[in-house]
Amino acid sequence: MSLKTTADCFELSRHHFAEQIKSDVVAVLDKLAPLCSRRRRPPKPVTRWLSQEAVDAKHQCRQLERKWKCNGSESDRLSYRHSCRCVLF
Repeated sequence: MSLKTTADCFELSRHHFAEQIKSDVVAVLDKLAPLCSRRRRPPKPVTRWLSQEAVDAKHQCRQLERKWKCNGSESDRLSYRHSCRCVLF
């Protein structure tokens, strides 16, 4: 009978020790690196006031800009600038 109570006490103290370590670690982590809640940014408003033709022209202008930036070619720069002028006017 005495052996059983000693085993029970050992199990209780082991459980208590594990819980104490867990609570101490969580407390230290909460202090050093607290949980941060992040909020999602609302989506951008839909640009319905642009026609599909204008959207396509702007897309082409951005493609030509990327091509020019990648190559550095003068002919690509001129194509890009011409495309931008067509989009603006």
